[in-house]
Amino acid sequence: MKIAVTGKGGVGKTTVAVNLAATLHNEETNTVLVDANLQFGDIADLFNLQSKHSLVDLSLRAGDLDFQVIEETLVAHQSGIRILAAPGPEQADRIDTELFVD
Repeated sequence: MKIAVTGKGGVGKTTVAVNLAATLHNEETNTVLVDANLQFGDIADLFNLQSKHSLVDLSLRAGDLDFQVIEETLVAHQSGIRILAAPGPEQADRIDTELFVD
């Protein structure tokens, strides 16, 4: 399942996304929350997590992604929700936005 929360900044998208992930996650349903706000992503901060990896790491390996590469890039919260963190503002331009087009 793929769910996208988009829209204008400052309207609570992050709050909705975090709460939706918390609602969907259970023992039978693993949840990964992707912070695609390339300039000012803050989902990892809301979970009080720091990640040494981000979307930049996946975008640089877009041609050879596999399950292990993705797993290594995620950071896990104690709730079990895994997060793919946004890059810092200084790295955002390293991501090819065409990778987000389905």
